[in-house]
Amino acid sequence: MLNHYAPAIWNAMIVTIQLTIISIICGTLLGIFVGVISSLNSPVRYLARIHIEIFLGLPVLVILVWFYYVLPIFDNRLAFEPFWTAVLAFSLSVSGFVAEIIESGFKSIPSGQVEAALMLGLTRYQAIRHIILPQAITVMWSALIVQYITTYKLVPLASIIGVNEILHVGGSIIQETYQPIEVYTLIAVLYLVTVYPLNIMARRLRKRFNSRGLLTGI
Repeated sequence: MLNHYAPAIWNAMIVTIQLTIISIICGTLLGIFVGVISSLNSPVRYLARIHIEIFLGLPVLVILVWFYYVLPIFDNRLAFEPFWTAVLAFSLSVSGFVAEIIESGFKSIPSGQVEAALMLGLTRYQAIRHIILPQAITVMWSALIVQYITTYKLVPLASIIGVNEILHVGGSIIQETYQPIEVYTLIAVLYLVTVYPLNIMARRLRKRFNSRGLLTGI
């Protein structure tokens, strides 16, 4: 019976993965920027800290609802399509977590390395870009992957604003077939199949970094 809906389920999985990947890329880039700013000894770091606290503290569901239903009240031009509203909400949420991870990673790197780089003639920006950031990212890969997996598992929340991801499409199929057990079980299996390799990767990275002593202090 569900074979008839295979194309719809496949397309929904593609939408789910696209939403996850775009949100992770945008959120990571913004998170790195905010994390670096929050690590600087400058007054602007307080603005970065506010960003981190807001998007660490707000549940993704609240961000989704606020951007989709509340923001357009102020200006109709701020009404975006459900997919791009979800991208914005998840990207901002991811950026808060990534910035916090980046900041923690910076703190794990001995401050003497920055001082040595400055003595060698590098600017603070060059020291962060070429010395601190590569080490910090290496140390933080495990935590970042765990956050990315969490983001992937939270994407079904986008169904509340009508994004045609796997849970939303599954609900539509159930209304037509009256087979909630089969549909929700299939969705669970699809998530397990796609998440399991990522969990294996995260564990292997953690073991690899632990064996090298790179996770000390995180």
